[in-house]
Amino acid sequence: MRLGRGKRGTRVGEVRWQSINIQNRRRAREMERVAERAGE
Repeated sequence: MRLGRGKRGTRVGEVRWQSINIQNRRRAREMERVAERAGE
């Protein structure tokens, strides 16, 4: 494992990407619910 290289600027990007990923997951779940309601 190499850690030291390119780790400096990635930390903030990682956190930001995680929060975006969580938001996308919530949105995807909502869209699935809406699709299920429309299908019924």
